[in-house]
Amino acid sequence: MIADVLKYVVPALLVLLAVRFMRDSYLQQERDLTSARMKTELVKERIPLKLNAYERAILFLERINPENLLIRIHPLDKQVSLYHQELVHEIRTEYEHNLSQQLYMNNQAWASLVNAKEEILSIIHGSAKELGKEDSALELSKKILNKWLSMEVSPTQKAIFVIKNDANSLFS
Repeated sequence: MIADVLKYVVPALLVLLAVRFMRDSYLQQERDLTSARMKTELVKERIPLKLNAYERAILFLERINPENLLIRIHPLDKQVSLYHQELVHEIRTEYEHNLSQQLYMNNQAWASLVNAKEEILSIIHGSAKELGKEDSALELSKKILNKWLSMEVSPTQKAIFVIKNDANSLFS
């Protein structure tokens, strides 16, 4: 009698185990597929955000580049100290406006942007210290531009290179 029961129970247990294994395998495949879809959607959403951050970072660097900054903020009839303050204020305002972009950039790219900003501020501060209070803002503008143009590779060029490489890595 036990042998008769085992004739039916053992095959039923084997079928049950096979069905359970197949079901678990199917559910795991579905979870993996859903996870892959979610990652793909996340990447689709993040790439435009990252590209926007890179664009804004490069725009920031171009705007604080002394060649462009000195054209936008005219030194007409201003004292050195006032012009110096305006230039520094403009750079800091631009920087604060773009702070959130670091969320989408790698640390090296963001650090290169910060370094470029700091080097430009250093040039501006150093140039202002070399001039007297009686000098015109035009003299400050010339001094900043001369220092900037004497650099072999500008800090903004270095930073833009790093940022472009970071952006291009999204597509490789």
